[in-house]
Amino acid sequence: MKKTITTACCILAAMTFLSGCSGKESKNQGNIALGMQAINEASYEAAAEYFNKSIEEGKELELAYRGLGMAYMNTGEYEAAKEAFILALQNGSFFVGDLEEDISCYLASAYYKLGDYDNAITTYTNVLEVSKKNDDIYFLRGVVRLEAGDLEAAIQDFDKAVSLDTKDYDRYINIYIALSQAGEEEKGKTYLEQSASLLSDKQAYEKGRILYYMEDYNGAVSILEELSEAGDNGATLYLGKSYEALGDMNYAASLYEKYLQTDESNGEVYNQLGLCKLNMGEYENALSCFQKGIATGQTEVMQELLFNEASAYEYISDFSTAKTKFSEYLAKYPNDENAKREYEFLKTR
Repeated sequence: MKKTITTACCILAAMTFLSGCSGKESKNQGNIALGMQAINEASYEAAAEYFNKSIEEGKELELAYRGLGMAYMNTGEYEAAKEAFILALQNGSFFVGDLEEDISCYLASAYYKLGDYDNAITTYTNVLEVSKKNDDIYFLRGVVRLEAGDLEAAIQDFDKAVSLDTKDYDRYINIYIALSQAGEEEKGKTYLEQSASLLSDKQAYEKGRILYYMEDYNGAVSILEELSEAGDNGATLYLGKSYEALGDMNYAASLYEKYLQTDESNGEVYNQLGLCKLNMGEYENALSCFQKGIATGQTEVMQELLFNEASAYEYISDFSTAKTKFSEYLAKYPNDENAKREYEFLKTR
């Protein structure tokens, strides 16, 4: 059975919404600090316990509810996260500052995950009324507007975002990914072309990445190969992706393994290596890669890793575990239609 991994737009949403805005943290070493440390270590249940202790003690309620909401977001409990962020704002300062803007960003992301696009857009708009030059917020609102089917408004937000920081090349790429996944690939390519026109010959890594997304894989290889040989892990990642796209799974896998020799903390690299192993028929090795990626706790790629882990169990014919994994996955990501189909299929096995 053909497996379909989660879309790049889902990865984009995780990356942008769970990174947060520019909030401040507690200066003490109490439950708030311990809770944030637990979040950084991907120990979300422990984090929730620390934040709840602070709430029970009536201490630092704005930060406590904020942290609790963050923990819930990472465990897929979006309704509970929404309520926590609302309580954080209710216990915040009368004057809106960086922390309140940060919490509002998280609240908007919770609305987005719940499919409540109107409230997500309204929340981002309220933030922009206070911080009108925040390119991140224009981008995020654009993503939500795109999901809501308002392409024209989304394009306006994307254009505003890039105009505020013309040298943020990640932004051009993420806009391309969002538009491409929404069926507007040609519009997305205009952003890649725009970014390419701004690059100098000295910006080899950025050029290589842009060429990869423009599907000029041979061009990307010609630029990234030398950077990878010089020890640039970012170049090695995109070089591997380029070779994957060219169909050379063996060499792509060797590049990901080279990357992991110096950095075992990147969940995306484990995911790419696992996908290579699946394509090479090494299903047990693929499963191990996905599980190592999950262990990194990297939020941005966690949804895809969890989906691929469940799929890998199907490949090794462990249908019982695969069904359990997809059930757990759907508890966190209930709107994933691909996962729903896999789960229904597995219930017949």
